[in-house]
Amino acid sequence: MLSLPQHMKLVPTADKSPSLEITYSGEVSELMHHSHGAFPESVYIYGETLALAIQHNIQPHILSIGLGLAYNEILSFCISEKMNIDISMTTFESEPFLRDSFFQWTQGHSENSPLYSSYDTILKMATDYYQVSISSVREQLKSAFGSKQLVMKNEFQFEAIKNEKFSVIFYDPFSNKASPDFWTESFLSSFLSHHADLSCIFSTYAATGILKRTLKANKFEVELRNGFGGKRHSTRAIRSSIS
Repeated sequence: MLSLPQHMKLVPTADKSPSLEITYSGEVSELMHHSHGAFPESVYIYGETLALAIQHNIQPHILSIGLGLAYNEILSFCISEKMNIDISMTTFESEPFLRDSFFQWTQGHSENSPLYSSYDTILKMATDYYQVSISSVREQLKSAFGSKQLVMKNEFQFEAIKNEKFSVIFYDPFSNKASPDFWTESFLSSFLSHHADLSCIFSTYAATGILKRTLKANKFEVELRNGFGGKRHSTRAIRSSIS
């Protein structure tokens, strides 16, 4: 059986949904989700955002920064099934092990990745939550790669999605401590100006002054939501016709 890379550790959260702790450069360790529950946090921050976009008649062209354990990808295809609407999604992930494991799992390959049971758990929780068929969502995920409805790319680079704009943005990189480049004003400004569509909804677990100012400078209406699991705030922002 394959093993997790040494810098990764599976961690169960309070509702038994899995998360990953990753250590960078042998120093900075960070859990991908709130310890109170990886699944409900993902639904609250990202699942509700996608459902809101669809309710406002936005065709979801999704950009997801950070595959992780594929919560956002699995949730998105459950919502697609629930609301009977096609989606397209581009996901960035710098860890090859995470990209490869998720792809192999969606294709039904028999290799024993230590993450397969985690994906199974997430899929079961998501299909139960949205009351959709587990087999239908499995088939959607399997075929999405071939049809290019779901595209995975490695570490984020602007050139990888040159001239492409997205109507839904799941902004889920690690925190400023582990991934400082993603939280600077210059990066955020360039990111939004290049890749946020005219009608766009943006969501993230974070709530920083720089993020709020940059979203407003790019003509987003910023909503400071309650944070998940006792965090003070999270951020959702809407631009143009879906406000």
